[in-house]
Amino acid sequence: MKLTDFHVHATCSPTRAALMTGQSPMRHGIYHALGKNTQGSLPLSLKLLP
Repeated sequence: MKLTDFHVHATCSPTRAALMTGQSPMRHGIYHALGKNTQGSLPLSLKLLP
């Protein structure tokens, strides 16, 4: 398989959420980078790929 295209978000948190869940980060409301003082996160009920 040769991968020639890639699509990521402008900040790390949405991209990481997509990789960890296999779903669009917009589905979970992650639109920007999450910091240590940020209230939002992925729902604990989600199964993560790792």
